[in-house]
Amino acid sequence: MCHSDSDHAHDILVVDDNPRSRQYISTLLAAVGHRVTVASDGSQALSLLLRKKFQLLITDLEMGPLDGFDLIALMSRLPPQQRIPKFIVCSTHIGNREIEARPELRRAFRLIAKPIHPRDLLTAVAAALPRPHADTAHGFSLLGGLSRLVQGLSFSPR
Repeated sequence: MCHSDSDHAHDILVVDDNPRSRQYISTLLAAVGHRVTVASDGSQALSLLLRKKFQLLITDLEMGPLDGFDLIALMSRLPPQQRIPKFIVCSTHIGNREIEARPELRRAFRLIAKPIHPRDLLTAVAAALPRPHADTAHGFSLLGGLSRLVQGLSFSPR
């Protein structure tokens, strides 16, 4: 059975205070058919969470006025219908054992170090949001094509 891209689209919230990072991540996700909403900090993200249901959160850690750690902690206090079941953290601090040991990150589906490689992000998103009857070979072919497509996109952390 053939499925359209809309059958596999998910609503994803991307939170990062760096506009280039938000654009980079949202471009990658939109290219594979996801619906992406962006927020520039945790406060804006919480406001969005109260108005819309998302299947996945992708967040930076260091932002103001409400950082990623606080956002993750506050998410667990939201009513069940407004909670995001899985989240991915992207940060330059991944690999720092002290940071990774923080209790807020224990529930993270995946931790991805910045600078973000397209394959790392898209593989993590695909694993967090499995597609029913997904054509795995097509997905990896698409990942390779996207990697080539975004080579021209440059991303550097703050």
